[in-house]
Amino acid sequence: MPKGKKVCPKCSAECGVRSASCEKCGYNFAAGKADKKAPAAKKPAAKKPGRKPAVVEAQPMDFAAAYAQVQQVQGVVASLGGYDQAVATLNTVSAASAKVGGLDALMAAVVALAPAKPAEQAPVAAAPAKKPGSKKKPAEQAPVAAAAEPPAPVAAVA
Repeated sequence: MPKGKKVCPKCSAECGVRSASCEKCGYNFAAGKADKKAPAAKKPAAKKPGRKPAVVEAQPMDFAAAYAQVQQVQGVVASLGGYDQAVATLNTVSAASAKVGGLDALMAAVVALAPAKPAEQAPVAAAPAKKPGSKKKPAEQAPVAAAAEPPAPVAAVA
């Protein structure tokens, strides 16, 4: 018998010295008896077709747009009174939007709860008097737009 092999006492097959059981009949060398189930002949696993790696093309970075976004976020943080206040406000908005079904639903609720502003008529300047003999019509002036007021702060929803 070659070195590194042992013979199965049940079926006389040659097995590796370190084998715990016979590959042919399932005899358990440690227990001194055959296992109930003989091991099935091992078939090499069929190779599955490999996944093709995803092709990712590098996108050119638009630094101007990224910088503009950073400036916009900095402006929002500054308008809310700093980082801590901005985080608190965003957490409040996030919690409120989750309760009402999303940011769009929260915006609709805010609009619905906002008091209606009365329509203001802008003053129109009087047209200059026509001179006798003048054929030109005086230019009409556009009404002066009212200054937009910032929206009232939204109370925290508990």
